[in-house]
Amino acid sequence: MFQLAESKIVINKHIGDVFLYITNMENFGQWFPKVIKVKLSTDKTVGEVGKVYLETVKMPLKGKVDISIEVKEFVKNKRFVTEGDLNPIFPRMTVLLKEKENMVTHVIWRMESRNKGLLIKTFLLTFIKGIMQRRATQGLLNLKNVLE
Repeated sequence: MFQLAESKIVINKHIGDVFLYITNMENFGQWFPKVIKVKLSTDKTVGEVGKVYLETVKMPLKGKVDISIEVKEFVKNKRFVTEGDLNPIFPRMTVLLKEKENMVTHVIWRMESRNKGLLIKTFLLTFIKGIMQRRATQGLLNLKNVLE
């Protein structure tokens, strides 16, 4: 996988509250830049692997794009992973959480591309990397503001 962005932040909130908010992808547009909306696409419960959302996001040079997002991993209060069908990026979002002290949660947010093509990595993903890093940094600041 090709890493597009990684950002870290400390949130003064219990890990359970942070994890619950992040893993409800319908909240994603409230804190992550350029996400217009996210709606549930399947009947599965929160945290169930295989749950699918439809995300509408603003992409450079493309405008609004709909992406199908599927929950791939869900480890309560520790790890949340989704994968999207956006071609040619094929994004994978990973959120890692760790409670350092009571009511203090460390969050690591990472976006990777599952595309293994050399030309895609060399040209397109290098361009997208800077954009995604700025969005990741701002997104985690927004998340902190929403939760604290």
